[in-house]
Amino acid sequence: MMMKLVSPLYKLTVAVLASTSITVIANAAQEVEVGSIKAKQSFRLNLNSQQNLEKEQVALPVQAALIYVLEQPLPRFLSQLAKRNNLEISISDEVKGRLKKLSLPMQLELALPQLAKAYGLQWHIHENHLFVSNSLENTNRIINLGQLDFAQLKQAMNIAGLNPGANKIQYNQDQNAVTLIGSKTFIMRVQELVESNQN
Repeated sequence: MMMKLVSPLYKLTVAVLASTSITVIANAAQEVEVGSIKAKQSFRLNLNSQQNLEKEQVALPVQAALIYVLEQPLPRFLSQLAKRNNLEISISDEVKGRLKKLSLPMQLELALPQLAKAYGLQWHIHENHLFVSNSLENTNRIINLGQLDFAQLKQAMNIAGLNPGANKIQYNQDQNAVTLIGSKTFIMRVQELVESNQN
């Protein structure tokens, strides 16, 4: 049998190549790992940017939804508006007029002040009931608060769900009395509250 002679120089060359190959593989692994870290960092940056964008989008003001009325009687529109806002409604016979080619907010708190100004309306909310009258029906009354102060009256109105709306309340501190300017129904509600909260 013939034996193949391997020179020491060949062994050295193979060893050097093997060492170089291992080094290259190790460096490649490091590059992959570093690339993975860079990718993760890049992903975090993109994610943070997306979160910031979402926060900015949430912070944008929300525009009120509008409804366009081609032509409709005012009382009918008020009834539909109250229904959309889950309220019962009582409308005075003196509330008249027609809406023509008008854009209005669907939110009751935004639409009513515009309608009140344009059509001379008086309105208030008691619990889940909307009362609308003509401002020409307004009346004035001075109500003495007795043992109540003005802050307590306002608190009692909030508890009772009585929103003054377009009605006016003027407080006279010297007399501890309020001057009410508004619909008879609203004035009656306030009078009832004052009387029921006396000790």
